[in-house]
Amino acid sequence: TLASTFVFGAPKDCPTNKFCQIGLKNTYGIVFKEVRLLDSGGPLTVTALRSGTVQVGELFSTSIYDPNFVALVDDKHLEAADYLAPVIRKAKATPDVVALLNGVSSKLTTQNIVPLNKAFDVDKKGAKSIAKGFLDQNGLLASKTSTGTGKSITVGVSGAFEESIIVAEMYAQTGFGSGALQRPDRCQARILGERGTTSRSERGHHR
Repeated sequence: TLASTFVFGAPKDCPTNKFCQIGLKNTYGIVFKEVRLLDSGGPLTVTALRSGTVQVGELFSTSIYDPNFVALVDDKHLEAADYLAPVIRKAKATPDVVALLNGVSSKLTTQNIVPLNKAFDVDKKGAKSIAKGFLDQNGLLASKTSTGTGKSITVGVSGAFEESIIVAEMYAQTGFGSGALQRPDRCQARILGERGTTSRSERGHHR
């Protein structure tokens, strides 16, 4: 097969991960010439793809920035999708606050998160300015609330993935509008956890 002539650049857990080497064989019948353990969709995999050291690599769907990379379609649905979703305590979840958060979530897609992540990763722009630009473009920055007035909202980020940080800033900045959640200095995003290996919107194979 064609795959038997390719070297696959993969995360270190790939040989034992049912969504990686095992799943590719069981679901698609794919067996590569070699599985080279690199990183979890990071710079080692990207560099190896660009240099031709590997012909296929595993990247995250929201971090494919190189126009020469082709995303392969997972038509047999091997990979699980991880979705960005806000979780808020009932005491803070007034109707207007929930509407503001859901308003942001409803505008997010894999396609529009990619350029946001690129701005963060490649262009080295700050998450706050990226978030503000997205909110401005989508008319989400000037929303008002009556039931949220006077509430202090701290947005926590469960992992240090690019989109998690950026979207947390979006949720926090919905409080910038007149009469909205809270003043900017009291509506903030904080990173609570370390970066993991799977808490990301879709993990897929690309070449």
